[in-house]
Amino acid sequence: MEQQKPSRPKRRLISQEERNEFFRKLNESVERLKADPEAWAAYQAECKLFDNTIGDGLENS
Repeated sequence: MEQQKPSRPKRRLISQEERNEFFRKLNESVERLKADPEAWAAYQAECKLFDNTIGDGLENS
């Protein structure tokens, strides 16, 4: 038998579950990073470098 595709609501539910899992893992990773003061400081310094690119004068594409 041919397997049917999930209906639209089921696809939405699967997508929401995947999204929840992604953000759960992201939050866990950030907490581990914050637990290491040296790594957290390095991460924040890197973020500041990217903040400088906002005003780089390039047009939005």
